Amino acid sequence: MLKNRNLQGTICLLACLMSGAPVHASEAEDYFSKAQQAHRKGRVGQAERYYYRAFMADSGLVEAAAALADLYYVQGRMEEASSILDRALENHPDNGQLWARKGLLYRAAGEMDKAREAYEQAIAASPDDPVILERAAGFYKLIGDAATAEALSQARRALLEARKK
Repeated sequence: MLKNRNLQGTICLLACLMSGAPVHASEAEDYFSKAQQAHRKGRVGQAERYYYRAFMADSGLVEAAAALADLYYVQGRMEEASSILDRALENHPDNGQLWARKGLLYRAAGEMDKAREAYEQAIAASPDDPVILERAAGFYKLIGDAATAEALSQARRALLEARKK
């Protein structure tokens, strides 16, 4: 008999996924909620396990993929972060936040051409997202493209100003 509840839960989830039995979205949302709670309490390992379970239970839960990729990135686990983002992008190719995270990973790896492509995808997917515009502007400033950085910063400012009205 397994004594570790987390191990039991993982084995049950994997068995369910491998058998083809449906995993309900509420299960994924429950895992995601538990992950957020653990993360807020500083229990990073526990949060990681729950984010992973949430994403495995419902690959449509983009927030779980993004949070898991962020955790991996902060821990320097770039390959794992990239893998999670790739899987999420397979199902959500026009999610700007996922592309922006992918750009950040490429940037950290020094792959500036790929980072530029990822940021372009992010902007194309979410042209009205001020966070994406800010991240992309920072990237273009870093690579010395001041004109593009300024254009993105201006677009962000205009967007935020328009939202105030």
